Amino acid sequence: MVTALCPGATESGFQSAADMHESKLVKGKKLPTSQEVAEYGYQSMMKGKTVAIHGFKNYVLTNSIRFLPRNLVVKVVRGMQGK
Repeated sequence: MVTALCPGATESGFQSAADMHESKLVKGKKLPTSQEVAEYGYQSMMKGKTVAIHGFKNYVLTNSIRFLPRNLVVKVVRGMQGK
């Protein structure tokens, strides 16, 4: 059994390494910790889930891109990750 964990933005050392402190994706947001996401992924795996998407907002965003034109998705993501 394999579970794909889709964590979304997570509080970790990545933001510092990527200089993303001013990014709209993380600035002023309460992000889940790496431990919270890992525990969610483990619990999902133990329940036999194939895909585990942490957080309601991430779930909605992840599933909505199926219905939007690819160029719009790229613009939205670029806007979220920009400063």
